[in-house]
Amino acid sequence: MISIEGLNKKQMAMMDVIWACNNEEQFMNWFLALPEEDRCTVESLMLILKHEYLEMVVRETPMDDVTALLKRISHGPATEG
Repeated sequence: MISIEGLNKKQMAMMDVIWACNNEEQFMNWFLALPEEDRCTVESLMLILKHEYLEMVVRETPMDDVTALLKRISHGPATEG
């Protein structure tokens, strides 16, 4: 679940509208009707959402391959012999 803290009331209201949009067309109709300053705010909120989504995916993705690679690296280069 995505959770964003520190938003003001207007930003929270905008997030509610974003979440309520059923498709891209509905979102774009709302977005393009906003004043320029509000569109900038929505663009910033969308970037925050994307960032939070990526963090959520990383937290929920098994990292076995990465862990194995880091263990190999931390033990130094293999000696040939």
